[in-house]
Amino acid sequence: MIRTEGGNVDDPTPRPRSPLAELLLTVQAAVPDAAAQVHVQPSPFVGQVAVRGKPEDAKFLSAAGGVLGLDLPLAVAGVVETNACRAIWLGPDHWLLIVSEGEAPAMVQSLQAAFTGLFAAAIDVCGARIRLRLAGPAALDVLASGCRLDLDPAVLKSGHAVQTPVGNVTAILHRLSQPADAYDLYIPRSQALSFWRWLEHAARPYGLSVTA
Repeated sequence: MIRTEGGNVDDPTPRPRSPLAELLLTVQAAVPDAAAQVHVQPSPFVGQVAVRGKPEDAKFLSAAGGVLGLDLPLAVAGVVETNACRAIWLGPDHWLLIVSEGEAPAMVQSLQAAFTGLFAAAIDVCGARIRLRLAGPAALDVLASGCRLDLDPAVLKSGHAVQTPVGNVTAILHRLSQPADAYDLYIPRSQALSFWRWLEHAARPYGLSVTA
Protein backbone atom coordinates (compact mmCIF):
# COMPACT_ATOMS: atom_id res chain seq x y z
CA MET A 1 0.00 0.00 0.00
CA ILE A 2 1.54 3.29 -1.09
CA ARG A 3 0.82 6.20 1.23
CA THR A 4 1.31 9.82 0.33
CA GLU A 5 0.28 13.08 1.91
CA GLY A 6 -2.71 13.12 -0.37
CA GLY A 7 -3.81 9.62 0.71
CA ASN A 8 -3.01 6.19 -0.74
CA VAL A 9 -4.17 4.17 -3.72
CA ASP A 10 -6.68 2.23 -1.63
CA ASP A 11 -7.94 5.05 0.59
CA PRO A 12 -9.05 8.34 -0.99
CA THR A 13 -9.17 10.14 2.36
CA PRO A 14 -6.71 13.07 2.22
CA ARG A 15 -3.83 12.91 4.66
CA PRO A 16 -2.90 16.07 6.56
CA ARG A 17 0.15 17.85 5.23
CA SER A 18 3.24 17.53 7.36
CA PRO A 19 4.40 20.89 8.72
CA LEU A 20 7.91 19.79 7.70
CA ALA A 21 6.94 18.82 4.15
CA GLU A 22 8.97 21.57 2.50
CA LEU A 23 12.18 20.19 4.04
CA LEU A 24 12.01 17.00 1.93
CA LEU A 25 13.12 14.92 4.91
CA THR A 26 12.47 11.65 3.10
CA VAL A 27 15.16 12.61 0.62
CA GLN A 28 17.55 13.56 3.44
CA ALA A 29 16.90 10.25 5.21
CA ALA A 30 17.83 8.37 2.05
CA VAL A 31 21.38 9.74 2.30
CA PRO A 32 22.26 9.63 6.02
CA ASP A 33 25.35 11.44 7.32
CA ALA A 34 27.54 8.73 8.83
CA ALA A 35 29.70 11.32 10.63
CA ALA A 36 26.79 13.11 12.32
CA GLN A 37 26.56 12.96 16.11
CA VAL A 38 22.86 13.84 16.27
CA HIS A 39 20.21 11.75 14.55
CA VAL A 40 16.60 12.86 14.24
CA GLN A 41 13.62 10.74 13.23
CA PRO A 42 10.46 12.75 12.43
CA SER A 43 6.97 11.32 13.07
CA PRO A 44 4.54 14.02 11.85
CA PHE A 45 1.38 11.91 12.20
CA VAL A 46 1.71 10.05 15.51
CA GLY A 47 -1.62 9.29 17.22
CA GLN A 48 -2.38 11.39 20.31
CA VAL A 49 -5.25 11.40 22.80
CA ALA A 50 -5.69 13.81 25.72
CA VAL A 51 -7.33 12.35 28.82
CA ARG A 52 -8.72 14.37 31.72
CA GLY A 53 -10.06 12.91 34.96
CA LYS A 54 -9.76 12.86 38.73
CA PRO A 55 -6.83 10.74 39.91
CA GLU A 56 -8.58 10.19 43.25
CA ASP A 57 -11.54 8.60 41.44
CA ALA A 58 -10.94 4.85 41.47
CA LYS A 59 -13.71 4.29 38.91
CA PHE A 60 -12.02 6.66 36.48
CA LEU A 61 -8.63 5.00 36.88
CA SER A 62 -10.19 1.55 36.50
CA ALA A 63 -12.13 2.59 33.39
CA ALA A 64 -9.03 4.09 31.76
CA GLY A 65 -6.89 1.10 32.66
CA GLY A 66 -9.45 -1.33 31.29
CA VAL A 67 -9.32 0.32 27.87
CA LEU A 68 -5.59 1.07 27.75
CA GLY A 69 -4.19 -2.06 29.33
CA LEU A 70 -2.04 0.05 31.65
CA ASP A 71 -2.33 2.18 34.78
CA LEU A 72 -2.16 5.91 34.19
CA PRO A 73 0.97 7.40 35.80
CA LEU A 74 0.14 9.45 38.90
CA ALA A 75 3.57 10.91 39.70
CA VAL A 76 5.15 14.05 38.26
CA ALA A 77 7.10 13.27 35.05
CA GLY A 78 5.71 9.74 35.07
CA VAL A 79 5.40 7.63 31.93
CA VAL A 80 3.81 4.20 31.63
CA GLU A 81 3.83 2.30 28.38
CA THR A 82 3.04 -0.94 26.64
CA ASN A 83 3.79 -1.98 23.07
CA ALA A 84 0.51 -0.36 21.99
CA CYS A 85 0.27 2.79 24.08
CA ARG A 86 2.37 5.33 25.98
CA ALA A 87 0.75 7.40 28.76
CA ILE A 88 2.54 10.62 29.75
CA TRP A 89 1.68 12.57 32.93
CA LEU A 90 1.11 16.23 32.08
CA GLY A 91 -0.62 17.38 35.26
CA PRO A 92 -2.58 16.10 38.27
CA ASP A 93 -5.65 15.46 36.09
CA HIS A 94 -4.16 15.46 32.59
CA TRP A 95 -2.46 12.77 30.51
CA LEU A 96 -1.30 12.44 26.91
CA LEU A 97 -1.65 9.04 25.26
CA ILE A 98 0.62 8.20 22.33
CA VAL A 99 -0.51 5.49 19.92
CA SER A 100 0.21 4.48 16.33
CA GLU A 101 -1.02 6.62 13.48
CA GLY A 102 -4.72 6.11 12.80
CA GLU A 103 -5.52 4.50 16.16
CA ALA A 104 -6.53 7.62 18.09
CA PRO A 105 -10.20 7.84 16.92
CA ALA A 106 -10.99 4.27 18.02
CA MET A 107 -9.25 4.81 21.35
CA VAL A 108 -11.22 8.01 21.97
CA GLN A 109 -14.46 6.19 21.23
CA SER A 110 -13.59 3.35 23.62
CA LEU A 111 -12.52 5.71 26.39
CA GLN A 112 -15.59 7.91 26.04
CA ALA A 113 -17.80 4.84 26.34
CA ALA A 114 -15.88 3.68 29.43
CA PHE A 115 -16.15 7.16 30.97
CA THR A 116 -19.96 7.27 30.76
CA GLY A 117 -21.30 8.75 33.99
CA LEU A 118 -17.82 9.82 35.14
CA PHE A 119 -16.24 13.27 35.37
CA ALA A 120 -13.70 12.45 32.67
CA ALA A 121 -12.99 13.09 29.01
CA ALA A 122 -10.92 11.79 26.09
CA ILE A 123 -10.13 14.02 23.10
CA ASP A 124 -8.35 13.32 19.82
CA VAL A 125 -5.43 15.79 19.67
CA CYS A 126 -3.48 14.26 16.79
CA GLY A 127 -3.27 17.65 15.11
CA ALA A 128 -1.66 19.35 18.09
CA ARG A 129 1.94 18.10 17.88
CA ILE A 130 4.49 16.22 15.85
CA ARG A 131 7.13 13.94 17.35
CA LEU A 132 10.86 14.18 16.75
CA ARG A 133 13.14 11.46 18.13
CA LEU A 134 16.68 12.64 18.85
CA ALA A 135 19.52 10.21 19.42
CA GLY A 136 23.27 10.06 19.06
CA PRO A 137 26.27 10.96 21.22
CA ALA A 138 25.58 14.73 21.05
CA ALA A 139 21.76 14.66 21.37
CA LEU A 140 21.88 15.62 25.05
CA ASP A 141 24.32 18.47 24.37
CA VAL A 142 22.03 19.92 21.71
CA LEU A 143 18.94 19.71 23.92
CA ALA A 144 20.78 21.15 26.93
CA SER A 145 21.91 24.13 24.86
CA GLY A 146 18.29 25.23 24.52
CA CYS A 147 16.76 24.06 27.80
CA ARG A 148 16.89 25.65 31.25
CA LEU A 149 16.15 22.40 33.03
CA ASP A 150 18.98 20.18 34.19
CA LEU A 151 18.86 17.29 31.73
CA ASP A 152 21.52 15.26 33.51
CA PRO A 153 20.36 11.61 33.66
CA ALA A 154 20.40 11.82 37.45
CA VAL A 155 17.75 14.56 37.26
CA LEU A 156 15.70 13.71 34.15
CA LYS A 157 15.71 9.99 34.72
CA SER A 158 15.34 7.34 32.08
CA GLY A 159 11.68 6.90 31.18
CA HIS A 160 10.56 10.28 32.57
CA ALA A 161 8.93 13.14 30.65
CA VAL A 162 8.53 16.87 31.34
CA GLN A 163 7.00 19.90 29.66
CA THR A 164 9.70 22.50 29.20
CA PRO A 165 10.96 25.21 26.86
CA VAL A 166 13.43 23.76 24.37
CA GLY A 167 14.95 26.11 21.87
CA ASN A 168 12.15 28.39 20.69
CA VAL A 169 9.14 26.24 21.68
CA THR A 170 7.56 24.62 24.72
CA ALA A 171 7.78 20.88 24.19
CA ILE A 172 7.10 17.61 25.94
CA LEU A 173 10.52 16.02 26.40
CA HIS A 174 10.65 12.28 27.11
CA ARG A 175 13.94 10.60 27.92
CA LEU A 176 13.47 7.08 26.57
CA SER A 177 14.33 3.92 28.45
CA GLN A 178 15.00 2.18 25.14
CA PRO A 179 16.93 2.96 23.08
CA ALA A 180 19.31 4.44 25.62
CA ASP A 181 20.32 8.09 25.27
CA ALA A 182 17.40 8.86 22.97
CA TYR A 183 14.70 11.51 23.45
CA ASP A 184 11.23 11.99 22.07
CA LEU A 185 10.13 15.60 21.68
CA TYR A 186 6.49 16.48 21.08
CA ILE A 187 6.50 19.85 19.33
CA PRO A 188 3.47 22.08 18.65
CA ARG A 189 2.59 21.51 15.00
CA SER A 190 2.29 25.23 14.29
CA GLN A 191 5.88 25.76 15.48
CA ALA A 192 7.45 22.64 14.02
CA LEU A 193 9.22 24.32 11.12
CA SER A 194 10.59 27.09 13.33
CA PHE A 195 11.86 24.52 15.83
CA TRP A 196 13.51 22.53 13.06
CA ARG A 197 15.47 25.60 12.02
CA TRP A 198 16.60 26.03 15.63
CA LEU A 199 17.58 22.35 15.78
CA GLU A 200 19.66 22.63 12.60
CA HIS A 201 21.50 25.62 14.06
CA ALA A 202 22.04 24.04 17.49
CA ALA A 203 23.30 20.77 16.00
CA ARG A 204 25.61 22.39 13.44
CA PRO A 205 28.81 21.83 15.49
CA TYR A 206 28.00 18.11 15.76
CA GLY A 207 26.33 17.27 12.48
CA LEU A 208 22.63 16.44 12.06
CA SER A 209 21.38 13.39 10.18
CA VAL A 210 17.77 12.54 9.34
CA THR A 211 16.72 8.91 9.77
CA ALA A 212 13.60 7.17 8.50
